[in-house]
Amino acid sequence: MLPELSLDRTSPIPLSEQIRSQLRLLIVAGQLKPGELLPTIKELARRLKVNPNTVSEVYSSLESQGYLSGHKRGGTRVSQNPPALEPQEVLALQLSARLAREACRLGLSPAQMARWITAQVALLVQPQIKVAALGNTATQAQRWAERVQAWLGEEAQVDPVALGEGLDSGYLFVAVEPQMLHPARSFIPAVARPNRWRSLPAWARAYYEGPQGAD
Repeated sequence: MLPELSLDRTSPIPLSEQIRSQLRLLIVAGQLKPGELLPTIKELARRLKVNPNTVSEVYSSLESQGYLSGHKRGGTRVSQNPPALEPQEVLALQLSARLAREACRLGLSPAQMARWITAQVALLVQPQIKVAALGNTATQAQRWAERVQAWLGEEAQVDPVALGEGLDSGYLFVAVEPQMLHPARSFIPAVARPNRWRSLPAWARAYYEGPQGAD
């Protein structure tokens, strides 16, 4: 009999992948025996409160991978000879078993444990933060970008951007080169020329501490 599956609808992991991974784990762990009959697509969709197309996709995927076998009259069953686990999957299974035992010892529910694991996975797979290092010239921007990159480490992607260059919307933060913030330094001659000042984006102008009427 198919155990109750747990779905986290707040997770970035698609519901189909959550269902697929749990069914696959039940099969390779031996909790679902070879030849065992699974619920129909409509029945499992009703139990999990998901679209039947989601369950159909999962069944088809596991069937193509050799974990399930489908028959029009006999329903969907666990394959007689499901694929063997890869070495890293064996280690992952052992690790998850130890984690589950420890979670039970601490009094955590399966749903709580699933949320914690999902949150950790989301942190690992999130993309790098993009930062634009804004400088007066290409050379200054490059030097400034290297300094900012050293501060932020590998979790950020820092790109040099010289004044007047285009800037796409993918950057989450902008680091303005210090010389551009001081009204007594080289920034004033640069912005005194109308074309250069107008080329500075509005968000960058807000960092300027000197008079802004140079144009």
